[in-house]
Amino acid sequence: MQKLPLLGGAKELGRNTELKGEANGVFELLLPKTMSHLAGDTYKEKLQSVMAAHLGRPVKLQIALGETRGAVTVAAIEAAEKGVRRAEAVKAVQGDSFVQDLVNLFDGRVVDSTIKEKQR
Repeated sequence: MQKLPLLGGAKELGRNTELKGEANGVFELLLPKTMSHLAGDTYKEKLQSVMAAHLGRPVKLQIALGETRGAVTVAAIEAAEKGVRRAEAVKAVQGDSFVQDLVNLFDGRVVDSTIKEKQR
């Protein structure tokens, strides 16, 4: 889903669904109930069209609402990766000797919530 040329709601639909199965060009997707606003026909049809173009064959999407199995959606995987990168950034800043010198020199502190992870 990450490589498909999608925008807006159709992109979010693709990022937040879990693939339950595929048979004969019918993709069964599971969307968390909290994201039900993405299950509308407009987003579904756009995602379906882009997937068909990408795969070079007709595609039909069936979307059910329910609970996903954790980090199996693109959005969940990206959030987990972002959390790891952020933790690494916090650790790097806290361990940086120049930052420590500034903190000691000016009797300051580093506010961890202001540290941003490196963008990919």
